[in-house]
Amino acid sequence: MSASLGFGFIGAGAIANFHARAIAAADGGRLVGVASRRRAMAEAFAHAHGMSFATDDVQDLLRQPGLDAVCITTPSALHL
Repeated sequence: MSASLGFGFIGAGAIANFHARAIAAADGGRLVGVASRRRAMAEAFAHAHGMSFATDDVQDLLRQPGLDAVCITTPSALHL
């Protein structure tokens, strides 16, 4: 049995949906949670992708058990 990588998202816009679908379809990836400046957007994204964790605080996301990698899916000017 191989281990899967747990992915989180910082940002819940259009590109995040593309990445979430790709990870869900890939062997060895699983979706852990999402952080967005707008909590309602994070919650809608999490619901759409079967995630149980959504927050408006990046530090809360980073503390999630099973989180191995984070996709920065904010607009490129906001990546910092």
